[in-house]
Amino acid sequence: MIHVGQNIARIRGVNRFTQKQMADKLNLTQPEYSRIEQKEQIDDGLLERIASVLEVTPDTIKNLSDDGKVNILSSSLHDSPGSFSHYPVFNFNPLDKVIELYERIIKEKDELLRQKDEIIEQKGEVIEMYKKQPKAS
Repeated sequence: MIHVGQNIARIRGVNRFTQKQMADKLNLTQPEYSRIEQKEQIDDGLLERIASVLEVTPDTIKNLSDDGKVNILSSSLHDSPGSFSHYPVFNFNPLDKVIELYERIIKEKDELLRQKDEIIEQKGEVIEMYKKQPKAS
């Protein structure tokens, strides 16, 4: 079972908020806030308020897995087209972007190697020209 309070604590840590800072933002005392982070389940209204302070969706908090990964797709889909949210929506696979970057770097490396080979070839031709010239005495 997902422990919502622990997920809140993880996200709070990523944002570098102390429990006292969170409590102040939610108009709670630090001990009251600490008890929230100890709960497995939290009512939706309070979860909305906490998510707002942490600048994430309530679904992000609910979907944080034990290894700290968030199911981005489920936390960023909206029920109706054209709905607006200030939460990020990722319309790409980050792995695809890494692959694109890798392929671009490989192409650039290949081009640099081609240019280097051309320069070496040109220098070789110049050396051969000098070798064929009669020596001045």
